[in-house]
Amino acid sequence: MDIILVHLGRSMPAYILTCLEQIRRFTKDRIVIVLSEMPLVHFSPSDDIFMVSIDTMEKSENWKKFKEINHFNDSKYKLELWEYACERLFVIEMVMKYLNICEALHIENDNLIYAKPDTEFLRMYSNKSVCITSVTETLLSAGIMYIGSYESIKLLNKKINDLLELKGELIKLYTNEMLHEMRLLKIIYDENPGLIRLLPVFPNNYSKYIYDCASWGQYIGGAYGHKEEPFYNNSHIIGRTISQKKYDIKWIVEDGHKLPFVVNNINNKTQPIYNLHIHSKNLERWVA
Repeated sequence: MDIILVHLGRSMPAYILTCLEQIRRFTKDRIVIVLSEMPLVHFSPSDDIFMVSIDTMEKSENWKKFKEINHFNDSKYKLELWEYACERLFVIEMVMKYLNICEALHIENDNLIYAKPDTEFLRMYSNKSVCITSVTETLLSAGIMYIGSYESIKLLNKKINDLLELKGELIKLYTNEMLHEMRLLKIIYDENPGLIRLLPVFPNNYSKYIYDCASWGQYIGGAYGHKEEPFYNNSHIIGRTISQKKYDIKWIVEDGHKLPFVVNNINNKTQPIYNLHIHSKNLERWVA
């Protein structure tokens, strides 16, 4: 299965290399990196890394519509961060078509993974849909995202554009909460059953791993603007359970790797975490 990373905008930050090195510790799957303003470079097959310039790819109709709507350039959203966060979903659609990718795992560049992708579970669980994680009752995160088919990400992006085309009506219909991609994803999840499935973020009996939306990584590694550790946000579903001391994180050495596990403080059961989303960007500290 291909693992897709996307970096839009200015030059790559150094922590992306740490992200890449950690992926290579646990899987030989091909890594596809999509970058702005960079010529296409095709590494030898032994390297299994494919770097693609966004300018090289044919622009999808969804991407063209997204840029035309220009939602994130109005006075309320004039931050490149929010535009890039949403645009990457359209870039993933384009690179899947460009490289004829049938399924993929996308992670944001400030993630560390701690295992091979659980491909069998993801295929079965997703039913070829898109799988992401819950952050709050109104926000979903694509910080880690399994795309079960090209058709599913294409349809998801169409639904994003459908919402953005509502423009001023969007806030009236849904909320005064900032309408970045996380809020849009939750609206789409609520209104389109089956298009998005939620990956488990707590210990469970059906998945090998727990997936981190952001909160577990913030708890162990701090957050942007909150470098002190541990950090948790009570507005986050996970953050509330941490503040209530229902769960904790412990590190266990297996096969020479120091790996994170969530601990249920009531019954002391543990379950491994597949990824940690390190908002503080201090990825080096948490490599396995």
